[in-house]
Amino acid sequence: MGLPSRMVSSLHVPPLFWQGWVKARLESGQFEVDCGERCWIVPQAVSCLVQPQVGDKVWVGGADGEQAYVFAVLERPQGGALHLVAEQGLHVQAAQGGVHIQSEADLTLQAGAHLRQSGREVSLTAGTLRILSRVQETVSDRLSQVCNHVFRLTEKEERWRGGRMDVQAQHQMRLHARHTLMSARELVKVDADQIHMG
Repeated sequence: MGLPSRMVSSLHVPPLFWQGWVKARLESGQFEVDCGERCWIVPQAVSCLVQPQVGDKVWVGGADGEQAYVFAVLERPQGGALHLVAEQGLHVQAAQGGVHIQSEADLTLQAGAHLRQSGREVSLTAGTLRILSRVQETVSDRLSQVCNHVFRLTEKEERWRGGRMDVQAQHQMRLHARHTLMSARELVKVDADQIHMG
């Protein structure tokens, strides 16, 4: 049996909202907000992804006069970057269409563990591309590279293995080492208009 509608309406507490200024961020993660008549110690609402900073004008509200939350950051007079913070992880999904992230300056992706990128096709266009890593592995069915100039330096050891290898130069090819060994299991063939040995 439910309560009469008059009793339900009398039990309803309208939400209360204030505007205030963030005075401090406490060690507990809560914020001290000065709303004029009262100074609140409130946590950040889950729906408020923009992390408040000292000096921000924020919107504080709650269902009663005891528990309140920071629901939104309204103004940041001192300027500065916005920090989107999700304590338990963040998942962004577009059910239809795409997701576009654009920066007029730098764009940094950083992960404490694994940084994964996957897609049916990945395209990267850059004026300069630098890859620094301790170990680099590339596994593919086919690898094609087209360059005007290639410089490769291996300080210790480099090994090539292949079922068939075809190396061709249009003009000149030079192999030089302190000791050079050429061997084959069955046949070694040297063919040219002129062959100079020694």
